[in-house]
Amino acid sequence: MDKLVIRLVLLIHLICMLDGKLIMFSNITCESKDFSVAKVEYCYVHQVSHIKNYMSLRYSMFKPVMNGVIFHGKFMIYRNGWRSFLYSIKMDMCKFMELRYNALAKLIFGLTDGKTNINHTCPYNNEKYIAMDEIMSTDLSMRLGGIPLGKGQYGFFTRWIWQNATKVETNIFFNVVRD
Repeated sequence: MDKLVIRLVLLIHLICMLDGKLIMFSNITCESKDFSVAKVEYCYVHQVSHIKNYMSLRYSMFKPVMNGVIFHGKFMIYRNGWRSFLYSIKMDMCKFMELRYNALAKLIFGLTDGKTNINHTCPYNNEKYIAMDEIMSTDLSMRLGGIPLGKGQYGFFTRWIWQNATKVETNIFFNVVRD
């Protein structure tokens, strides 16, 4: 428990120290593990200029998601292979969307404000799709400026689990090109 508190305090402190990082998306991978539940409609990174790009993704939903959605995400760094970096998170998304109880999750999902339809409590029974559209690298650069990311390759690997099985995996890859 003490390590968790120390990490959260460090993370909050570092977020407050903006330092002009430039982050660029390098790739995004989206995979449906259960085609009876969801299918990838699109998943891409689009280059706007040499210092600006965005990512978008959309999963078509074939069954309603009532509750019990587990989100598992972990930050990774590439150093002769992918290795855990800084923090990972595992939580019940339905409870989080209702209570907003996790500071790291607030930061992560705050990056998608206004760009996604994953913005309400369960159930997700009327959604025909789940999407995140045009998440800009420049917005990410501003919001993550204080996190200790040196130049290099990073990833945020996610799994969405419900009914005790992984249904969707999405991995977001980015480079810090100026620290």
